[in-house]
Amino acid sequence: MEPSNLLAGYRILVADDEAFSLSIVARMLREMGCSDLLSADGGPRAFNMLQSDLPPGVKLAVVDFNMPEINGLQLLKLIRIGKFAVPRDLPVVMLTGTADGGLVSVAVALDVGAFVVKPVSKAMLGTRLAKVLTEKREAKTVAQYQAVDIEPISKALLLSHKPVGGAKTRGPDRIDYPNGMKLRLEAVPIGAVLAEDIRGPDGELLLGRGTPLSERFLRRLQELSGVARIEYLMIHQPKKSGLS
Repeated sequence: MEPSNLLAGYRILVADDEAFSLSIVARMLREMGCSDLLSADGGPRAFNMLQSDLPPGVKLAVVDFNMPEINGLQLLKLIRIGKFAVPRDLPVVMLTGTADGGLVSVAVALDVGAFVVKPVSKAMLGTRLAKVLTEKREAKTVAQYQAVDIEPISKALLLSHKPVGGAKTRGPDRIDYPNGMKLRLEAVPIGAVLAEDIRGPDGELLLGRGTPLSERFLRRLQELSGVARIEYLMIHQPKKSGLS
């Protein structure tokens, strides 16, 4: 399907508290064929739109993570636990200018469709949306989504506006240790098993050692690679691997 009609027939909600970013993303969505766009200039406005779903039939949401009062994670969780007049499995793409293992972990647990790093490019947005709209979706139970704790990462990152590091010298792709190997994020194979815990900015446990890394989790981390604080993952040495 051509980019100009990728979104034809879709009613889309886009939410961002930054007026310039909102207008740019809205224009890109229109250029990809969306003629039925609902724009929300912040979390509260998006909340009201999703709660009433007027007009009905939203098929996709593109929301910014870092919004005051009601952030993107909060909106995502409310969608997943059925608090709005939209399907619980509504595809949600999250815009973000920061990256952290905590954000990735909780957003993946809430079945975020994709991350798009700001400043948003039309090519990257189109690539993410094309994948999201063709992915098979199956919502978990309300109880499973309800159990996802989003408050630590919301407090740690929301409105922090701190730059996420400067330019870094690229390190080796692989570092071997007695208890495993550190691989650069893009080289970690699907199904690899974590050899050490992943912790958030405040030391909270995000993903425990021994956890198999799913394709979805790795994909979300890779989507944030331009601003990610997690450059390597420590995994167990595979018994049979083409990595050596």
